Amino acid sequence: YLFVEASEVLSPGSRAVISSPRYPASSSSCKMELAYHMLGADAGSLLVEVLDNTESVQEVFRIEGNQGDSWHLAKIDIGKHFYFFIRIVAVKGGGWRGDTAVDDIVFTDCATFQEVNDCENNACLHGQCLDGIGDLLLPVRAGLHRASLRRRY
Repeated sequence: YLFVEASEVLSPGSRAVISSPRYPASSSSCKMELAYHMLGADAGSLLVEVLDNTESVQEVFRIEGNQGDSWHLAKIDIGKHFYFFIRIVAVKGGGWRGDTAVDDIVFTDCATFQEVNDCENNACLHGQCLDGIGDLLLPVRAGLHRASLRRRY
């Protein structure tokens, strides 16, 4: 889990940010689940933001203030994006009595790539799989991402 300690010497409004690597694309049904814990009279805000290839910021989740002494589950629609980052941002509240933690971050239905387990039914080029139409299939986690092969003259 990730934890932001509010009693540190940070001023109200200070931001703790964790950012994902850049993802090439997501499907329109892409969702993110995130467990969070926000306790204390001075608990600030927790945000999830999507930054796309134009560097515009879309806030897809926000919760503010004391949420009690228990973990909660946020189900967040991420949607369809290209060349994007996801940022989780904890914003410090007005005092030292309010900590924020996040855990169990899960993405579902985000893949835009073709599921292939091996090159068994596809040709190979330099250890990479090729499908029948000349596109390179690059391994990406549980599946494969399509990238066009172009010849330079």
